[in-house]
Amino acid sequence: MLFFIVFIFASCSSKKSSDNQKKKVLPVPVEFSNYWNGSEAEVSSFNLLQSRFGEIHKGQAVLIFETKQFSRSLQLTTEKISEKKDDIIQVLRMNQSRNFNTGISATSTMTEVVTPVNRKEGNYALKVTGSVQEWAGQTYLQLNLDPNKYHIQLRSLLESQSEQNQVALLTFPEDQFWCTIRINPKDLPVGEMLIIPGLISSRFRNTEIKAMKAKLTLTKANNNELGNFVNMLKYSVSYMEDERVLEIFFKATSPYQICGWKETYSEGTETKSKKLTTIAILSSSIKSEFRTKSSANFTGLRDSLGLSNSH
Repeated sequence: MLFFIVFIFASCSSKKSSDNQKKKVLPVPVEFSNYWNGSEAEVSSFNLLQSRFGEIHKGQAVLIFETKQFSRSLQLTTEKISEKKDDIIQVLRMNQSRNFNTGISATSTMTEVVTPVNRKEGNYALKVTGSVQEWAGQTYLQLNLDPNKYHIQLRSLLESQSEQNQVALLTFPEDQFWCTIRINPKDLPVGEMLIIPGLISSRFRNTEIKAMKAKLTLTKANNNELGNFVNMLKYSVSYMEDERVLEIFFKATSPYQICGWKETYSEGTETKSKKLTTIAILSSSIKSEFRTKSSANFTGLRDSLGLSNSH
């Protein structure tokens, strides 16, 4: 009975949040179309201080944003637009990768998010994937949007997590907010609501992928909060259950470039638990058709981003 009451409450909360969002559907800003109307992607590098195993590790992060054509039925990007016109929508795709070392071991992560550009095509990310590669093994997570829920797949080397298939309430995945910022930050939800936490931090802490209550705020950032950037906004996601906080800093004017982020949570066992903060700060950014530049002749582009050979 208690489970049933909690489920109904969560469902109602999610539905209320969803209804509130539907009332605020805004057209795609002209500035977005002007910036993303070509085939180029925006590639940005970040200096990274990543928390892991109770310590802070130096590394690099890369954010890639690009618009793509996406098939609703296949939930894959596609070039066959003429065959299924009613099935194809424009999406903004984000790819976020992080590379850092923990002692002798190396760690790399990747998150991919696919979000409709026009909210009339849907409020929620269509697909989110996350993977962690470490010497100890690999983990892969995938969220696929269904009409009224998210299907979750988890694959891992760990026996307790090796094969899991489950569902989550239909609500915003935290990883979607990176795309929402770039499309139109006025669409960012604010207030208290259920959110599906970021996939990478969930894997780092081996926590269950489920909707959790969080407080969402959009404020003007102080100039000294992140590097030497000015005229920034800050979007904060503060979870009430585990006190994890994600802060995304971005330019207050279009194209709302990501300047960096901070993520704070406790790591370790109860007796040795400590609260640490991951910090990423924008280093360099370019626009490029990177898919056509796989030749060694274009290595100089990596140099312009300050990327190491390991990233």
